[in-house]
Amino acid sequence: MVKPMSYKTLFAIAAALDLETKQMDVKTAFLYSNIDEEIYVAQPEGLSNGTKQVCWLNKALYGLKQSPWVWYNTLADYLWELGFEPLAADLSIFAKEHTFVAIYVDDLLLVGPSKPDIQAIKDCLNANFDMTDLEPCSYYLGMSVTRDRPNRTLRLGQHSYMEKVLQDFSMWESNPADTSMAGNDLVKAPKGYQAPEDLRATFQSAVGSLMYAMLGTHPDIAYAVSKVSRFTSNPDKSHWQAVKHILRYLRGTVDVDLVYRGPLTQLEGYTDAD
Repeated sequence: MVKPMSYKTLFAIAAALDLETKQMDVKTAFLYSNIDEEIYVAQPEGLSNGTKQVCWLNKALYGLKQSPWVWYNTLADYLWELGFEPLAADLSIFAKEHTFVAIYVDDLLLVGPSKPDIQAIKDCLNANFDMTDLEPCSYYLGMSVTRDRPNRTLRLGQHSYMEKVLQDFSMWESNPADTSMAGNDLVKAPKGYQAPEDLRATFQSAVGSLMYAMLGTHPDIAYAVSKVSRFTSNPDKSHWQAVKHILRYLRGTVDVDLVYRGPLTQLEGYTDAD
């Protein structure tokens, strides 16, 4: 599956160079792939003839752990035939000159310099798979995608997702925080402490939800999330308060989008001495 940094880089390039962005979905994608090992399954209900015979599986089924991998190989082989090659940095992005296809299971993001270039790929995909055309790309992997092409800006937002998370953890009515972390340092729980199971489950769920927001449109919470994620196996009340503080910060920034704008005049990089 395409990495978050990779598809966001594609969106940034699309904004800067005013590229076309289209989206397609492959219907029943896994069923296009032949299974590459010997697997037997029980007869479906209604097919049994009273014997104890089983069926020899020859197609990738939904729910089978191998299915995503064999489907990726099926699609990758076809893209190779079309002249696309995977990027070394992310094997789920295929490129042909200035046109890109990003793969997230059965969800395809197409980025190219012109509508005819994109249409040519779509025609090829439609000829080989049963596809759903989701253009224009206005919603991708749970994120809203909004473009202002005259000004070459592209905005990614997770408003609906973050509102649901805040509602799920009863933080929608909380007072927004100005920062993602409070001033105090977090330390391990006292020796011998065992977190109640309900606290552990809630804490882990909240941290997972925060990670998705962090990888999507809120890199500003990355440091805070890295801190609280150290305590997922045995959180105490102070750790939970730190998670709630991050949620309060998100409450105040729920409508803030990640904005890409062009042109790409120069590339700047930052590093740490460590």
